[in-house]
Parts: sequence; structure tokens; C-alpha cells
Amino acid sequence: MSSSKSPEPTVPPLPANGSVSPDVSLEPRVSFLTRLVVTGIVGLPIGLIILVFTLAQIEPSFYSKRLGTDDESKRHQCSNQFLNGASRLINDLQNSPAWEANFNEDQINGWLAEDFQQNHANKVLPPGVTDPRVEIDGDRVLLGFRCHMGLFSTVVQIGVRAWVPKRNLLAFELDTAQAGLLPLPTTYTRKVIEQFILAQNLEINWKRNGNKLVALVDFQRAERQIVLRRVEIREDGLYLEGLSGRHGIPATDYAPSAN
Repeated sequence: MSSSKSPEPTVPPLPANGSVSPDVSLEPRVSFLTRLVVTGIVGLPIGLIILVFTLAQIEPSFYSKRLGTDDESKRHQCSNQFLNGASRLINDLQNSPAWEANFNEDQINGWLAEDFQQNHANKVLPPGVTDPRVEIDGDRVLLGFRCHMGLFSTVVQIGVRAWVPKRNLLAFELDTAQAGLLPLPTTYTRKVIEQFILAQNLEINWKRNGNKLVALVDFQRAERQIVLRRVEIREDGLYLEGLSGRHGIPATDYAPSAN
């Protein structure tokens, strides 16, 4: 019985130069992966920039509402109410041993939109800051304003709580700070507040209350001898109370407002 041997497989001969031709079928896949990687490297930062820009452009709902929906006659009326209250306060400071004042949300925003905008904004607001508005939210005030940086602008929102820890010392606790929906660094918020306070010729120092930053504004350098005894943020507005130096100020007559 004879056995037959299977033939050896035929191996194609090498090219004359000894090199092997590449598998051209891999080239489209390599090219696609390269484009994908390059697109990801370039597109991710651009996407993040677009996302950040979009989030920064979203205005807080209270700010949009307060900025332009109230009719002109109502704003004018509220501004006049604020000015009348401020006039009574100045009269009490000059002629009464004690004084108090309460300004509600509508009055403050009406005044900011009219009298403040026309007569005080350019002198008081830091550079690049325009159109401030407020909302009273429980025991805190939300302050919103438009911040301009070159061609870019966003609405900054700062939430603060306020109280008087001791005579003529006003404390502002920073609760929230954001540009649009983006959180803001503490350094920016401090800079804006410091610029405003120092422009009023008042002294400001910073402390910590847990993880919250607190600005302490000293009114001892005020031109008139006035004692600030109480500041409260209420549902019906911002309440202020104090004594006037024209009738003598007892050294111990002080009623701190709670934190």
C-alpha cells in the first residue's frame, strides 16, 4: 500500500528588493482614527468654551424680571417712594435721637432703575458694572448686575446676609456668587465689594464664618456721629435702625442684630 504525501503550500516569492508590500486595506481605518483623535483634541476645548459661554449668558430669573418688565409709571412711583423714605431718614438723622427706615424690594429696584441710574451710577459703581437690581429671598438679598469685560458681558449674582455684630460694624456674609449659572471665584467677588465700599470712604475687613466669607464694614469714619444698631433683611424689605449723635449717644446703648 503506497502512501501519498501532501504537497507543500506554495509561498509567493518576495519582491526583488526584499520588501513586503503593506496591507492597503488598513489605510482607511488608520486615517479615520487619526481624524477622530485630532477632532477630539481640537473640538473638546472649543466645545467647553461654547458651554461655558452659554452658561455664563443665562440670566437669573429675578434679574430679567426686574430689569425691564415693570412699566415706567410704576418704576417712577417706587423710585419716588424710596426717595421720600430716604428724605425722612436724613431728617431723623439730623433732628431726632433715634432713627429707623424700611425699604421694600419694589422701592429699591425702582430707585436703582431711575434716580440712581441717572444721578449716581457713574460715580458709585465699579468700572464695568451696570444695571444693579435686587431681590429679597428669605433672610438674604440677591444682588444682580451686568458685568462688561471687553466684548463679553454676563450677569453676576451675589447672595448676601447682613447683620450688625457690634456698634457701627455692618457684616455682609457672602452666600452665593455666580456669573450666569457658573460659580464665581471668591477673589472676583471680594474685589467688586471692596471697590464699592472703599469708594464710600469706609473701611472694610474680611473674616471667615465657617466656610463663608464675611465682609466687615466699619462706619466709625462716617462724617456724622451716627450709631448703626440694627440691620435686618425681612420679607417686607430692608430694615435699618440706629441713633443720632446730635442728641448724645449712650456708650452702652446698642442692640445687635442676630446673624
